[in-house]
Amino acid sequence: MHTHKQIMNGLRMLGAAGLLITASLQHAADWPSRPIVVLDGFAPGGGTDVLMRVMAVEMTKTFGQPVVVENRSGASGHIAAEAVARAAPDGQMIMIHTASMITSRPLYAKLGYDVVRDLSPVTQIVRIPNVLVVPPALPVKNIREFLTLAKRRPGELVFASTGLGSISHVVGELFQQVAGIRSIHVPYRGAAPATTALISGEAAYGFIVPLVVRPHVEAGKLRALAVSTIKRTAVFPEVPTLDEAGIKGMTSRTGTASGHRRKRRPRSSTRCIANMCA
Repeated sequence: MHTHKQIMNGLRMLGAAGLLITASLQHAADWPSRPIVVLDGFAPGGGTDVLMRVMAVEMTKTFGQPVVVENRSGASGHIAAEAVARAAPDGQMIMIHTASMITSRPLYAKLGYDVVRDLSPVTQIVRIPNVLVVPPALPVKNIREFLTLAKRRPGELVFASTGLGSISHVVGELFQQVAGIRSIHVPYRGAAPATTALISGEAAYGFIVPLVVRPHVEAGKLRALAVSTIKRTAVFPEVPTLDEAGIKGMTSRTGTASGHRRKRRPRSSTRCIANMCA
């Protein structure tokens, strides 16, 4: 169970960053005029969900209005994104999302919104690594042993991702290409169900954010083999990078940001949220 203090300390270790993207905005001095709804496009218990619920407590104190988090998982966040795109452009409905909304776009022939036309970024919240984790029942303790096993069993090992076209999926596919292995991809509706599949042994490996897998690694329910960043992360200082483990030229980070509908959004909403996250 994550405590508020543990999560905030974790975010500091991960390197919280605030980024305001400016545009020509209509001023609305009375924002927020009622409760703010924040949509999360992934399942409860995932990285964005845990992060946003902690932020919602602080946002409620800052803005003087309740901040309500709603999970609308599916389609790598596009279901939530379309809901925000169709909402009234008053800044009262926003969403938390990852770069998966961009990386997964080519995989969907028809979407009911245009990410550039209909949505505007507000701020970047965090940038975090992906961690290659395996269930302890898998007889490997490092990348070398994992690759030996994967090459001995081509097309057999299942790799879990947080959704079709998600960063987790993209990193997993890139890993296969660089490492010269072949696995079966199974997309889940977020980091929480993907992690459950890994713990149960339903999946053999996956690239998941530290905020979700760290408690399970510490409890011995998962084993961390490598992190995807150039340097080791403070969250898993004992875990080598992919480069250190012999997978050269491969790095990745997941960026988490907030955004809402573009047209006539109130300037005050963008400024207030960005200032709070900075």
